[in-house]
Amino acid sequence: MELRLNSSHDDYAEEFLFERNTYLSRLLSLQIEYQSLAIVTNNFTNDASRRNCAQLQHLAIKGPFVRPENFHSYFPLL
Repeated sequence: MELRLNSSHDDYAEEFLFERNTYLSRLLSLQIEYQSLAIVTNNFTNDASRRNCAQLQHLAIKGPFVRPENFHSYFPLL
């Protein structure tokens, strides 16, 4: 239900968030650094991670950031 990827390599974020690798049907909460999230989602344009991200109800990102235009399409429940 909760995945903490703070200070982890981007490869781990890709492994868990890309649907082709893993489908996390019960993932509700994610802790991740914004830079890793932006890299893995290719600035929120990569559909392979959209399904796992769309079910999140809580997103903890360390540090300030400005939500990109299509951020809400990845995280509609936030």
